[in-house]
Amino acid sequence: MQKRALTITFLCAALPVMMAVLLSPGLPALQKEFMGEPEIQVLSKLVIMTPALAIASTAGLLGFLIDRWGRFPILLISLLLFGLFGVQGYWAEDIYALIVTRFFFGIGVAGIMTTTSTTLAEHYDGLPLRRMLGFQAGFMGLWGIVFQVIGGFLAETSWRSPFLLYAIAFPLVFVVILDRTMHQGKPLEPVQPSADRRTSRNILRIVLLVLLSTTIMTLFALLPVQGPLFFHDLNFSPKRTAFLLSMLTASSCIASLTLALWRRRVSSIFALMIGLSGLAFSFAWLGHADRWRDLVLSMVGIGAGVGLCIPCVSALIGTLTPSGQKGKILGVLLTANYVGQFFAPIWSQPVIQRAGNHELFKLSAGLAAGLAVIILGITIFAVERRSGES
Repeated sequence: MQKRALTITFLCAALPVMMAVLLSPGLPALQKEFMGEPEIQVLSKLVIMTPALAIASTAGLLGFLIDRWGRFPILLISLLLFGLFGVQGYWAEDIYALIVTRFFFGIGVAGIMTTTSTTLAEHYDGLPLRRMLGFQAGFMGLWGIVFQVIGGFLAETSWRSPFLLYAIAFPLVFVVILDRTMHQGKPLEPVQPSADRRTSRNILRIVLLVLLSTTIMTLFALLPVQGPLFFHDLNFSPKRTAFLLSMLTASSCIASLTLALWRRRVSSIFALMIGLSGLAFSFAWLGHADRWRDLVLSMVGIGAGVGLCIPCVSALIGTLTPSGQKGKILGVLLTANYVGQFFAPIWSQPVIQRAGNHELFKLSAGLAAGLAVIILGITIFAVERRSGES
């Protein structure tokens, strides 16, 4: 893959990280603006999470269209949707209209994520794919840190101001159009029967990996939505909230880049175990945190855990999927991830009302620890089975 095309792909892939991080610091101010609306606690969170519903609803279809029509037209349309509907929130006077614009914005996010992931999966395989996904996650993290800090400062003046930053997609539209290397995403050849058989053999592995990724992203989604309200209850300002969320992104970025730059062949299972263990420990710490130091350290641990887990899972799925079906499978992965993220604020709200934020984070720690035990058990079983066969 040419370096220029790879750079543009990384730039486009970094846009979706702006989906929630820009708006999270201003969430308390948004709630105050629409305080007269019934169920404003849930509606304000839907402003953040409705794009996840759009991604869950459309990513699979977009993956099918990518395999059929090619990546270039889908990426171009998605960038336009991202910019046009992203900035609409600045002028929204009704929270329901705001939620509707966020849905169409989410369709753009789905297209960008699916096309960029498919592009990398078509050009790389195995360890090189994991390295590229690690670099992509790291670049997204750097981008996210910048816009989290900017969003926090803008939220000090108005919760509406961060919406204008979504206009950054418009220059990328012209970059994609003018760069001829980005026009090479032609429709792929029809899938061969051997590819179908390969997918059938690997379907159980792919399903398990999708479920693992979905659970991790569901837990991670609690923080951009519930975190600002939790920090606000602890009397931290939007600037400090933005700093905490930037620590989450920064640690994820560093972990992904470390995984990508590691010269030796590190087992993906080993990286998954370390990441899940870090998630369990850090969520447990957050479940007891009420001081600034504890909050910072727990956010760093959670971000690092996600930064290790997600590139490994995505690379394994991309490697197990044959060429010509990567768009569909990666679209299904996005759908599953964002179904979980969309329902995160819904299932967490009863827990918060009954037991509070600290108990919610302790429950998340238990789920992460359970996943680590399951992965360890599957690994031991696979090793013993191979030993028995040999």
